[in-house]
Amino acid sequence: MILALSIVLLILILNLFNIRICFIYNLFHIPCPGCGCTRAFIELLKGNINKSIEYNPLPLLLAIICVIIVLWNIIDYIRKEQTFKLFVKKYQKIIILLSIILTIIVWVINLRNPLLY
Repeated sequence: MILALSIVLLILILNLFNIRICFIYNLFHIPCPGCGCTRAFIELLKGNINKSIEYNPLPLLLAIICVIIVLWNIIDYIRKEQTFKLFVKKYQKIIILLSIILTIIVWVINLRNPLLY
């Protein structure tokens, strides 16, 4: 846990000085699907949803998905059911396919995003 927090803190500090740690960007000079996520997440925490989406839409989507997952699991716990687990098991291939498609879409958007160069 301490290691994870240290890595997050390091990334935030490097981001403040505009130092990129993205392997793909440093090697090929093009943004990857995750480029801009740190800045987008920071803007999301500030409440600047539009600016967050301009940097990268993934953190907003992930935040929404995380809230849904947490609420779904809380409801399952209260009802003593496992509907979330069954849903993931039943639709696992579709979830993976949608994740891949979303990643490709975000990558295409990032390639045209002037904020990431």
